[in-house]
Amino acid sequence: MIRRQLPRFSRSLAAAGCIAAILLNGCGPKAVDEQIRANKLLVQEDFSAAIQAYSEVISMTSENEPEILAGAYHNRGFSFYNQRQYQKAIDDYDMSISIDGRNADSYMNRANAYFALAMNSEALADLTKTIELSPEYSVGYSNRAMVYYFMDRTAEAIVDIDKAIELAPESASFHFYRGEIQVKAKEYAIAIADYTSACNLKANVPRGFISRAKCFTAMGHFDKAIADFERALVVAPGNAELLQACAWALATAPHSDFRNSTRAVSLATKLCELSKRSWQAFDTLAAAQAEAGRFDKASEAVAKAIELAPEAERPAVKARAATYAAMKPYHQPATSKIPLLPEPPKAEDPTVDDTGDATVGTPKKVPEEPAP
Repeated sequence: MIRRQLPRFSRSLAAAGCIAAILLNGCGPKAVDEQIRANKLLVQEDFSAAIQAYSEVISMTSENEPEILAGAYHNRGFSFYNQRQYQKAIDDYDMSISIDGRNADSYMNRANAYFALAMNSEALADLTKTIELSPEYSVGYSNRAMVYYFMDRTAEAIVDIDKAIELAPESASFHFYRGEIQVKAKEYAIAIADYTSACNLKANVPRGFISRAKCFTAMGHFDKAIADFERALVVAPGNAELLQACAWALATAPHSDFRNSTRAVSLATKLCELSKRSWQAFDTLAAAQAEAGRFDKASEAVAKAIELAPEAERPAVKARAATYAAMKPYHQPATSKIPLLPEPPKAEDPTVDDTGDATVGTPKKVPEEPAP
């Protein structure tokens, strides 16, 4: 599942451009030194110190140096964003845009801050402006697609993510996002194709395998789902979502050929150690213990799950508890398999995703400045 956060960028108003502007405008050495220090702090992700340093730069810079001011406000806004001070980030991007209204990155970053505050209409407007100013900027389309996704405007989201992939076909992230959008449209077979592309492009990132496995589960292909879960566990053995999903499938799959109680108990036990306050963890452990025939331990675990579960989830958990009390395991109902699309041929040498798009929630570092 995609978290409600867009990739964060600070591209063209970064260290190199700001330093060049200062030197060309003949500022004093103190201002130059402070600008260099601020940019290095930003690259090092010391955002609190960067905010203070950019504030100094702003105070030293006159209105006759708009390029420097716009860059300083932009980068301070980026720093505020990374401190989750979204309104302050918006205020700084407002200032940067009022000075230089032609920089696509300022609109992009302000859209991210709007989105973090659930101001979707404002985010859409800024992303549309980003695309107008920089129509070949693939991330503008992908970010607007994800805003549409969270607004349940799936058709518009697909149009935008298609354009992003057209511009950057080797971006694993974009293929993953399109898979998520297709899942929302309940087009599981199409989503699997996109997740497969994401996995081929970035085989060392588990989220593509996790999401593809969940689609396989929804379509009744538990063997393929479990294989994907297990493959992802090699990469991310401590991922709680993955441990839960794999253990649940191994314990509750409708067909006995796919169940493995020993493995399910092992994974669920590890999950409970990692997530001691998660009702899903203990619910999963209960199912695994019941599948192993240890109904006393199943009843103990499900009691903990009931205690931790939110009110809306308790009836289903209590129903499973009654099943264990009757000395029976819980299995998911059997459904007819939904046909899969033909698998495309695998690339012999998958290309690493280096298109510049960042994983959701991960800031893209500002380029380092050249030597003066």
